[in-house]
Amino acid sequence: MTPVGLRIEDDLAQAIDLLAKAAGMTRSAWIKRALIDALQKRPDEIRDVPAFTCPSKLVSMRFPSEEVAAMETVAQQAGLTRAQWIKRTIRWQLWDRAGELRLVPASAQSILKLAVQVRAIGRSLNQAVKAVNAANRPDASVPIELAAQAVIGMEDRLSTVIATATFDLSSITAAEVSYWIGGGKRASRIGKRGA
Repeated sequence: MTPVGLRIEDDLAQAIDLLAKAAGMTRSAWIKRALIDALQKRPDEIRDVPAFTCPSKLVSMRFPSEEVAAMETVAQQAGLTRAQWIKRTIRWQLWDRAGELRLVPASAQSILKLAVQVRAIGRSLNQAVKAVNAANRPDASVPIELAAQAVIGMEDRLSTVIATATFDLSSITAAEVSYWIGGGKRASRIGKRGA
């Protein structure tokens, strides 16, 4: 087995200890189980991990302070540490599927939230249309005009939500693509804007 050191906040460590105790496990065993569970739930993050058979080596690089600050800014926005972001950036160039856009976790999570919103819109609209169909029956207790007004009343609200979701999705994907094709200049601009 390979020993792995991990630094976490005190309150998180206490929460882990409570959960581990409740499960009758040590802290180490509980964290190991949590990591194994996370691997299975994130196939999109591990699908392209190359199978290395040789031991890892330390690579040291020097960057201007401004570039390091920019890296930290974009890494934080992506929900990654600076080291994770640097590894991801290098691996992007090395792996077999380097031409494929792989979203950072923060972007992927934002897109999932938008998908949830769009599904909610679909459910609301579906229910409203069912109400109109029910009101259109000869034995309906609700006049069709009343049911139709509810659908028409949804239009403005849904249009706003859809327009916002479209804008957000465009912004997320444009930022991802622009970052990767824009090179270091964009990293510097992001660093300055986020400072």
